[in-house]
Amino acid sequence: MEDSLAESLRTLAIDEGENASNTNRCLLLELLPAELRLEIYELALRMDPPVITIDLRYPTPPHRQTSPNLTCPDRPHDGDQHHPNPPIPTAFLLTCHQIHHEASPILYAINKIHIHAPIFTPKPRSHLDNSGIVLERLHRIAHLAHLLTNITLSLGRLHSLGSIRWMDFFTRWNAAVPAIKALREGVKGEVEVEFQTVLGKAGVVWLRFGVGSLEEVERGLAGGVRVRGGKVADMDEREGERLGALRRTVGRTLFEGDG
Repeated sequence: MEDSLAESLRTLAIDEGENASNTNRCLLLELLPAELRLEIYELALRMDPPVITIDLRYPTPPHRQTSPNLTCPDRPHDGDQHHPNPPIPTAFLLTCHQIHHEASPILYAINKIHIHAPIFTPKPRSHLDNSGIVLERLHRIAHLAHLLTNITLSLGRLHSLGSIRWMDFFTRWNAAVPAIKALREGVKGEVEVEFQTVLGKAGVVWLRFGVGSLEEVERGLAGGVRVRGGKVADMDEREGERLGALRRTVGRTLFEGDG
């Protein structure tokens, strides 16, 4: 976090010189040093809790957009009274070009990004061809990974672990792997992947692992699956075998060919 903010501060200092010839400057900002502007941006843009949720099943209405590159404008929206993407302080970012330029990176540096991309979840009735749309938007965001810090990527819910449909899992997972790799290589902090599955005894459980190294994948999936509260769930022999096969598949697709 401190490194990200320090980098932003250095960027602001550089931009002060580059913007000197801009005739459309904000006079108020000219009177404030970069350090004070940074403090204002942090206060204005820190969410409570400090998490930005992006649900890729839904387009983002224009007044919720923080950057043209992070939106999903390819489908119309029918109002946002119950929109799943909670509002973020876009009005502040749109005050002027200089504030948008300086503050947008701060927004993603001080808040964790939770991307909901349910490629394993059955299609909602109101969203046809949902998985394809979700994957397209996930790849679009992955190209902007350098703007982001600390991401959790939720991929939905698998079938029962004991009777997992391997062809379906591999097809959907493999389609997401390039985006996950791009996030891993571009994001300044941690990238964590999670999805749900069902155990015969424990019911719905979470599989969660980091993708920074093969060791993180092994550590996350070798320790078993967890129910709400972090307790390790009981598995039968078949479920344990399937979890081992899933762990090997994830590790191989993410890291095969790496030096």
